[in-house]
Amino acid sequence: MYRYGCCALLLFGFFLGNFAAFADAPAQAPDLQLRATLDKPVYETGEAIPVTIILVNHGESQYLVQASTELTGALDGWSFTIADAKGQRVGHAPERLRATNWIGSWLALKRDEKAERQIFLNHWTQPLPPGEYTVEVSYIPHSVTSAAPHDWPAIRSSKVKFQIEPVTRTKLEVRIARLTQQSSKGDMLAIDFLGFNGEKEGIDPLLDVVYAEDPQVQHRAAMALTYLLDQSMVLSSAVARVKEQGLNCTMAEWLVESGAPGPLIVPLFLKAVKSTEPNLRAAAFKGLRLHLQGMPNDPRYAAMIRPHMQEGLEDSDGRVRYEAVVALENNPDKETLRILDRMSRSDPVSRVREAASVVMRRTGKTSAATTSAAVAPLGD
Repeated sequence: MYRYGCCALLLFGFFLGNFAAFADAPAQAPDLQLRATLDKPVYETGEAIPVTIILVNHGESQYLVQASTELTGALDGWSFTIADAKGQRVGHAPERLRATNWIGSWLALKRDEKAERQIFLNHWTQPLPPGEYTVEVSYIPHSVTSAAPHDWPAIRSSKVKFQIEPVTRTKLEVRIARLTQQSSKGDMLAIDFLGFNGEKEGIDPLLDVVYAEDPQVQHRAAMALTYLLDQSMVLSSAVARVKEQGLNCTMAEWLVESGAPGPLIVPLFLKAVKSTEPNLRAAAFKGLRLHLQGMPNDPRYAAMIRPHMQEGLEDSDGRVRYEAVVALENNPDKETLRILDRMSRSDPVSRVREAASVVMRRTGKTSAATTSAAVAPLGD
């Protein structure tokens, strides 16, 4: 979260909002200073490591800092480099599910004003083994103009030292039990921390939360699964859970994003496309669409999936129709175009109409009637 110094003004808006709403920025690079601090020098294995980053504007012009709800800071220009005692880089780029929606804002910093933000370093690495480490924070400054945003070379903080010590098994078990209980109640931070531990004992509790009612809680748990150390066990447990409880959209997306092999997950999706339960059907079509888009040149499954997508265009559930439209946007045949033309004009769900209209425009088949109907307020 951000804390604001001096009289900084918070400008609310959606992430990736309209840049033209702000005044033109100067052509030269912003004059910024970046500092990073930790709340203590020593952490236990799997413990949350909050990094406080402080950005100060020393320039004459105001500087706009982007601040989204995305957890890792990557979407806002932040990155973290972790190195061990030998200077070897450790860690990895943070994981994000593509379907997650982030909300953002702009913070306007005048001269000598600062913005502080706290980000958990654990989003950038799986649990670190005991040892000595450093972390360096990088930030990509940008200028926002009425024409287009411009990124400048990254600035960096000084390296901050910290140490990881082993945690006793008893203390770890108590920690996991507490986080499991809190996660079951939808506590977002507890869900994150359960993933940060990296232990296999977190698999079942996190899978439980992936099936929670709140989609945001589901996505948070799915992201936390990516931090666990034994990813092969995570995948096998997830597949077993799908066979037991069925699919939801978050689980379908996670299975594809995790890189699970087609022979393992495509049959699960194909089995569910004929379900009479709309949520299960929508999840299956989402999984098939993501797999088809991720493996566009794999003929093994394209021939199996496309006929189901054709049928999905006529499904009673708008979510299924949307997934089918997006899946068939590349090289639609004549019959598909005929159906999409009708959908772009008369589908009762605006998102489906808009998706169908995009395909029609790409193929050059859009008429004036189609365009006007696509934006008509028919309701969702």
